[in-house]
Amino acid sequence: MNVAVADMHPAVLAGVGVVLSEFERFDIAGTARNSTELDALLSTMQCDVLVIDHLARIDSDLEGVTLLADLHRRYPALPIVLFTTDDDPNLSSKTSRLGVCSIVQKSDEIGRLIEAVGDAAQTIIALRRPSDVFCMH
Repeated sequence: MNVAVADMHPAVLAGVGVVLSEFERFDIAGTARNSTELDALLSTMQCDVLVIDHLARIDSDLEGVTLLADLHRRYPALPIVLFTTDDDPNLSSKTSRLGVCSIVQKSDEIGRLIEAVGDAAQTIIALRRPSDVFCMH
C-alpha cells in the first residue's frame, strides 16, 4: 500500500514514515509539508491512502474542512486518515463525506494509526469504485 503523509512538522513526517515503514505492507509514497508539495505528490504517485492533519497549516489559504473538501474533489477515490490533535466531537460528521475513513488522535497509541491506515487501504482495494469510498468507523 502506497501511503502519502502530509503535515507541516518534519518530526511528524519522519515519525509516521518510520513507523509505517516497519510494516511490509506499507510503502511511503512521499511526504508533503505544504499543499504545493502535496498536490505534486498526489498527481505523480499512485497513493492508496493519505495521512494528513487537516489543522496543520500546510496551505495558508486552505485548511481544515476546506482543505479536505478540495482534496476529495480532486482525488475522490483517495481514502484519508486524519492524524490530528483536533478533539472536536463533531469532527467525524463534518468529514465523513470528504473521503475521511478514520480519525486518529496524535495522542493515541501508535497501533491505532497503523490499524486505521491498514483499514483505509483495504477498503479502497476491496471497493475500487470512487463513489463507494466511505469507511468511517
